Amino acid sequence: MSKLDELLAGIPTDAQTYVGEVLKEPLFSTLVRPSYHVNVRSLKGDGRTVKQGAAELILSDGKRLPVTVIGFGTVHPTREAVQSGAWTANDETIFLDSAGLTQDQVKLARGFLQRQA
Repeated sequence: MSKLDELLAGIPTDAQTYVGEVLKEPLFSTLVRPSYHVNVRSLKGDGRTVKQGAAELILSDGKRLPVTVIGFGTVHPTREAVQSGAWTANDETIFLDSAGLTQDQVKLARGFLQRQA
């Protein structure tokens, strides 16, 4: 069982929950408005995508940090990134409102959850 599987084991999810892995340390940007850019990979592979609104980051210590998704971006990966597995069709870049978040908190992010209707 992976560390992320262990972190997610105690969290109830259902068919209406997007469950994703944070792929690398989120980046802070003020390009449009202050936000953290986070690359996530769906662990369910069910075609569900992230939506704007409430969500949670799962931190390396198991804590759940409430966040707000304020947008998402289109990524055009290189052929090499796709071939190496560094980027898959289930990957997304999302933008989290930075209000109330610190860099120290978001760099501990390992998982992402969003309950959807």
